[in-house]
Amino acid sequence: MLPDYTKAKSEIRKLIERNFKRRVDAYLGPYAFKEYRIFEGRNYSTKTDDGKTLTGNLKEFSGTYTIRAEDIKSGDPTNIFQELDTLAKDMAEQQIKMFLGELGRVCHDTGQEFDFEGRKFSTEMFFAAMEGIQIDFDEKGNMNKLMLILGPSLYQRAQEILQEIDTNHDLKKQYNDLVEKKRLDWRDREASRKLVG
Repeated sequence: MLPDYTKAKSEIRKLIERNFKRRVDAYLGPYAFKEYRIFEGRNYSTKTDDGKTLTGNLKEFSGTYTIRAEDIKSGDPTNIFQELDTLAKDMAEQQIKMFLGELGRVCHDTGQEFDFEGRKFSTEMFFAAMEGIQIDFDEKGNMNKLMLILGPSLYQRAQEILQEIDTNHDLKKQYNDLVEKKRLDWRDREASRKLVG
């Protein structure tokens, strides 16, 4: 009877899984959020600041890969890693599609959708969108980075708006006032959370 090499197979599997996870995260880029394990159930719910309960169904991503005997016999893992990389890219694309779909659903359900009725994206629209979101800050009171999710056609216009805000004194003041208001809102949330906890 041939040996099974259980321990060696287990170590190789862990190595492949770590490499696969790193590749998925690399393809996810800014969408690589912290993972949470849910051990039972197929649904989730969360409460908004105004007490509304939002529910959703867990989504499954899946993929398969095949390791051919000749790839193992050759001693060259290139084909195996190419196959895993293709799978990692596919898994990342599934997650991004799910994330954007859920984000759209939640924005709709909470009244956070903005329909500017085909008008050109402007600084006023940017400020209206900023006004409608919750912004968090670090322990020193510095604003956490924001992620704008824009289609390719809006990317250049968003860059122009940010440049305009940065160079126009009145717009810069409006932006700083908005950030300060959001900072005070954050402090109120933190103080309330600490009093309750």
